[in-house]
Amino acid sequence: MSKILIPILSNKNDIFSASHLVGSIAQENPHTEISVLTFKDLANSFSVIANISKVYSIDRDFISNINDSALYSDSFALNNFFDSIQGCIDIEWDQVINFSNDETSSYLCSMLNAKEKAGTTISNFGSPTTANKWSTYYNFVSPQMGFDLIARNSIRHNMSCVNYITDTSKIRVNEDYAAVAANNFTKIRKTKDTTANANIVGISLQKSFQDKTLDFNSDIDIVT
Repeated sequence: MSKILIPILSNKNDIFSASHLVGSIAQENPHTEISVLTFKDLANSFSVIANISKVYSIDRDFISNINDSALYSDSFALNNFFDSIQGCIDIEWDQVINFSNDETSSYLCSMLNAKEKAGTTISNFGSPTTANKWSTYYNFVSPQMGFDLIARNSIRHNMSCVNYITDTSKIRVNEDYAAVAANNFTKIRKTKDTTANANIVGISLQKSFQDKTLDFNSDIDIVT
């Protein structure tokens, strides 16, 4: 069984975006053990992501409080940080994927023991090292652009050498919730002069990512 670690040290948006990559990996390699490393205050969000074997966490609030306090040495904060990631350091991973591609993740991925590292790491000379052309695009080109020409999910899949499989289980769904949702969809279908098997398409009018939304007129064209 191969072991893959995905550090995600950014925000909840990246956590739910990661469900696409995790789902594709699990579909291609069903026996792969996929773990994530994140901050403690974000760890609960992974409870709804399917195919995650283990969640490692760093208590950044505790470490920051220690570091900011005049009562403790900075080394206490540093020791606590290394204690938090010791479980990841002790494992030889088959692959480590720098999903968020931020500076912290890049340094962290450089410390881990892995047969293969996808994304950007930091060399012994302090310079960024990219694993392939997709990693180079993600690290150097994408940040300079106001809007990604290539969807980030596609970039991350190609960077990790994983086929993008859309028809996968990504989210853990509560069975009771699924039953209520199915019942509501049935009621909606009955209010329209259509067949019982008609598709229902939901369009979110609220943007989940800054600058990643359709303009108002485009929303109107889709609805009408």
